[in-house]
Amino acid sequence: MRVLALTVQAMLVRLILGLIVIVAVIALVRHARRRFDAPRAKPALDQKTVQCAQCGVYFPRQEAVVEEGQTYCTKQHAERARG
Repeated sequence: MRVLALTVQAMLVRLILGLIVIVAVIALVRHARRRFDAPRAKPALDQKTVQCAQCGVYFPRQEAVVEEGQTYCTKQHAERARG
């Protein structure tokens, strides 16, 4: 009878440890998924974009460098176009 009691105890310990491992794995997966799916900074969809006359890149109009009626993404591109 004593051997049977030890076997039952061993099975219960294994079961509890197995459940703890499963819960820990699920918690880790959920945490990793939340970090991976975290919202990234996205430009607002209502922002108007313009194209750089030098390199062709589109960027928000509010960041534009305007010279002689042309829009540029940087001052360097505006200077290149001049000279």
